[in-house]
Amino acid sequence: MAGTEEYRQQVAEILSKIAYIDYQINPKDLFNDAKVVIQKLFNEWDEKDLVFTQLLNGITNKLIKCENSKENKSLLIRVYGFKTESIINREKELVVTTCLSQKDLAEKIYGRFKNGLVYGYLEGTTLSYQEMSKEPLVSLVPALLGQWHSKATVIGSHEPVLFTTLHKWFKAIPTNYEDSEKNMFFQQHFDMKEIFGMIKAVEEKVNTLAPPVTFCHNDLLNGNIVLSPTNDKVWFIDYEYGGYNYRGYDIANHFNEFAGFPCEYELYPTKEEQRKWLTIYLSSYHEIAESQVDPASVDKLITEVSVFTLASHLYWGLWSLLQASISDINFDYMGYGKLRFDRYKSTYKDILSD
Repeated sequence: MAGTEEYRQQVAEILSKIAYIDYQINPKDLFNDAKVVIQKLFNEWDEKDLVFTQLLNGITNKLIKCENSKENKSLLIRVYGFKTESIINREKELVVTTCLSQKDLAEKIYGRFKNGLVYGYLEGTTLSYQEMSKEPLVSLVPALLGQWHSKATVIGSHEPVLFTTLHKWFKAIPTNYEDSEKNMFFQQHFDMKEIFGMIKAVEEKVNTLAPPVTFCHNDLLNGNIVLSPTNDKVWFIDYEYGGYNYRGYDIANHFNEFAGFPCEYELYPTKEEQRKWLTIYLSSYHEIAESQVDPASVDKLITEVSVFTLASHLYWGLWSLLQASISDINFDYMGYGKLRFDRYKSTYKDILSD
């Protein structure tokens, strides 16, 4: 459907309702340029009431928080990372966020500009990756994800994006990197023929499972989960990787994120911890009591999720190799990619032989 005339008309209608500012923010002059965008969007706002703060937890984009003390309102200005349009479909992101917002699953978009967008800021805190396996997140996240997977709908194709994306990214990775140090590391540690074999092996295994497809967030790391000030509710933010996908992938990717960017996999949930988490998830998804969740369905989902942990390592491993060639953000993408592929290699035999 994504290529049909009806879909294009729906997208055009959504975009027409989002204010557009014909302006590009210079990443080297974030605050001044962000101020220009905000004042063009909200020309009644007085500059003296505005406070801008850069948030430093993003490794794809640059984020600036704008607080208006008089209006008691806060917004986020997201400046897209350099050349990230080669990885992320920015038009699709706007469509996804708008559709989710209509179901109260996402914050409102207030406007867009040449290289970014302005949207609502959710009051709350993002916790550390070490807290992902602890209360209250370990109960609140599966409950919300169950609602997402059962209720979220977005216009466009409902085909799972996982393997289409993996193959697309695989083809886009350069043979050589301009930076000599990066190139040496790449040549020493990454065998692209081997990585292609990894993709095919997981794809074949997934085809035997025929797992359910739902709308997925696809990037549920700690920085994309906001805990309310009262500690009794969570929201998911940043939907740039959102799309229809295998439900097991969304869960597996979240479990992998328990290890954080340092990839401390001793924090990955045990089978018993997974069982508890997945029981809450299925209870929420089916809108039944936890006591009514069939233990066999939990066992089946544990197996499904284990396969998708491998897919998650491939996804972010390839993403890292692409980002290493384009990003101007100070992050060791090559090193992170190696950690993800290493984890695949150390776990795939047990998982794919089941």
